Amino acid sequence: MSRTMSMLAVAFVLVISGERGQAQTKEAAVTGTVAYLQRSALPPDAILTVQLQDVSQDAPAEIVAEVKIPTAGKQVPIPFRLAYDPGNINPAHSYAVRANITESGSMMFTSNTSYPVITRGAPTEVSIIVQPASPPAPSEGRLDKGSPKLEGTRWKLIDIAGTPPVTGAAVEEVNVTLNGEGKRLTGSGGCNRLMGDYTLHRNSLRFRHIGSTMMACPDPVMKQEQAFMAALKDTTTYRITGQTLELLKEQQVLARLDAGPQP
Repeated sequence: MSRTMSMLAVAFVLVISGERGQAQTKEAAVTGTVAYLQRSALPPDAILTVQLQDVSQDAPAEIVAEVKIPTAGKQVPIPFRLAYDPGNINPAHSYAVRANITESGSMMFTSNTSYPVITRGAPTEVSIIVQPASPPAPSEGRLDKGSPKLEGTRWKLIDIAGTPPVTGAAVEEVNVTLNGEGKRLTGSGGCNRLMGDYTLHRNSLRFRHIGSTMMACPDPVMKQEQAFMAALKDTTTYRITGQTLELLKEQQVLARLDAGPQP
């Protein structure tokens, strides 16, 4: 091989090595976990968002990088990896990470403080604690003045998607009670006893692990019970107007129940 060819080969290797080195250093990451202290479970479609922000200016923080993590039924602490380009980092600036957890677009939890990272001796691994989001103002809530509370009230079925309950001497009243202590559901489907648990965050309401005893009843009663359990499983939110509770899937009314006289 000639001297010229050898020099070209060396130059080619140096260029490739340099490109590999740049590729290896092009991306860095802040890692850690997000958790909260409240004893409540996240709904399966909750989304964790973590942002890297430039907080060195007096102006609103600038978002440098962001990652959205569907929780898919996972519970806290939830690990995260927030990748960023080191070329976007100014050593003279200050950076911090913030996190929030949303469900169906509603804020459930958010970090009230920033967690410094990367520059000025700050770490690149942090444990973030988020707090419950502020409840809506009274004018924004779904609870009318003088209405019964969602939890602790015995709700009697009015209709399922507009169909009134089956009646008869041998038919039990369809009802549910949401027990705030332990977030447990109890009630009757008209034939069998119902049980399960639920999560409640602001206006978001999700029923989980809905089950029943195994008694057999006339076919119309069994079909009603199955339809009511399906309505509970599909519920995403609720509305209370006067004495009436509406179980909703977004804006669709799945079932209506009445508080009525309490035992």
